[in-house]
Amino acid sequence: MKKTELFIFAIKIIGIILFLWSINSLKELSMFFFTIQMARETVVILPSLIIFLLIQWILAYFLLFRTEIIINLLKLKDENQQEILQNSQFNYEKIFQIALLILGLAIIILNIPDFILSVIKNMLLLRKDEPYQKFLWNNFDIHGLKIILGVLLIFNSKNISNYSKLNT
Repeated sequence: MKKTELFIFAIKIIGIILFLWSINSLKELSMFFFTIQMARETVVILPSLIIFLLIQWILAYFLLFRTEIIINLLKLKDENQQEILQNSQFNYEKIFQIALLILGLAIIILNIPDFILSVIKNMLLLRKDEPYQKFLWNNFDIHGLKIILGVLLIFNSKNISNYSKLNT
């Protein structure tokens, strides 16, 4: 494994984290559609949230799928570099697969408490017939989506690492 491959690996992991972080921005954006009445203040905030979410997705796209452009911009490519991990049983795909497994487990572990809390709050609010149910369903959906993405990262880590190697 060369130094450039380590940089590519790090850039792709940052891209995955940025994409998963953008789900929180999606949660804030969806709050406007479910709970907050459209007022003059929200007319200014809503477009800025949409623009911020689009910037996050575009940046995540470049970090994940156009890594060679970033490597060339940062001038990290060196044709005369030596192998860092020579005679090692770890290659790019295995290291990336392990990182995806750890990232998927971290996502699941960090979101299960909020998911369970949202389920309990929703059950209690359904009994009381509260008017703010949609906001809590939004939290419930976002944490559920993150858990599903974490499970998908774990079970598809080999396919993602193989696909990532093909695109570098």
